[in-house]
Amino acid sequence: MPYILFLFCLLLSVWLTYICVKKYCKSRLAKFLGVPILFFLFLGLNPVYHFASKALRPTHTAEELMMEDPGNQIIFLIFKDKFPQDYAQIVAQTEKFMKSNNSKQDLDFFLSNIIDIALRKLPYADDDSLIAVFREDMQLRTQLLHAKDTANCFYLDYPHLAPDVLLFSKQIKPYLVPIKQARVRALQSADIHRKMPDETEIAQTQDKVHQILRTKYSEQELALINNDNEDEIKQYTAEEQALMCRFTIDAMQAMLEQPKHEAAELLRFNLSH
Repeated sequence: MPYILFLFCLLLSVWLTYICVKKYCKSRLAKFLGVPILFFLFLGLNPVYHFASKALRPTHTAEELMMEDPGNQIIFLIFKDKFPQDYAQIVAQTEKFMKSNNSKQDLDFFLSNIIDIALRKLPYADDDSLIAVFREDMQLRTQLLHAKDTANCFYLDYPHLAPDVLLFSKQIKPYLVPIKQARVRALQSADIHRKMPDETEIAQTQDKVHQILRTKYSEQELALINNDNEDEIKQYTAEEQALMCRFTIDAMQAMLEQPKHEAAELLRFNLSH
């Protein structure tokens, strides 16, 4: 149907151009200049032409759109292989999003959220790969803290609270390469049949970690750290943001100091809850 409409618009423009040139353009120069001007004028003013040409433009499928970014592509390909049912749901969500005619900025934000959903399968990674992800994460936060970039270290846990989310994403992107590589290796090692630990299985390890953290932080500091009121968290000072950043690093360090399998099981529990 779009092809027929497109052809009709071309023929109509040709016919209207012929009529106008024959009636109003008497000199050879007027005809020479009038033909292309009138043809494209009639074509441009025709709403049916714009509808037909838009319908004929090549469009991306949901999967093509998901695979455009090389960094996302490898994660989606692993996900497609390891978790086909979840992958099919992600494709369906992307198709639904595409139909809503959102902006490029909205699309980028949507795909970043989709990647976050895919990363929820990290608990199924093997012990070494899972621990490697957290080591890279801890090193990144330590690097930011030593560089006195406490705001970006803080916003790693609260990206939606950043004053300028796009600016934060742009600033932090170069630092994320090692973490993304570690996540890819972890997803490659994922086993969907891996049993997730329950609370009783990680309780002893969790208690050890809590004891370590209680020796480093006061009750007042822990109250601030464990605050879940985002309106209040958004108002945290630079010093309080730095405190949150240090605590996250210390918590990761305390977990990773435990025997390897116990540390991995605690990480799995925290990620899956």
